[in-house]
Amino acid sequence: MEINVQDAKSQLSKLLAAVEQGGTVTICRNGKPVADLRPHVPSTCRAPGWGSAVHMRPEGTDDDPNYDPTIPPTDEQTMRDWGL
Repeated sequence: MEINVQDAKSQLSKLLAAVEQGGTVTICRNGKPVADLRPHVPSTCRAPGWGSAVHMRPEGTDDDPNYDPTIPPTDEQTMRDWGL
């Protein structure tokens, strides 16, 4: 089923019910598909905490009590390491 954004906003409960029955809904903007609603498939291969900020910390900051991920790095080597 395809539906435009405005109709999807007003019919979300109906769309979710269709997805719960195994259907897929494509949401379009100006006639172009931008998103698909589909049944959720739980992942079984994810490790606990996968994707959390702690796994993205720069080397050497795991035990640093002063490390704050909201403060961007200032030294040039760290900025290069982070791709900044």
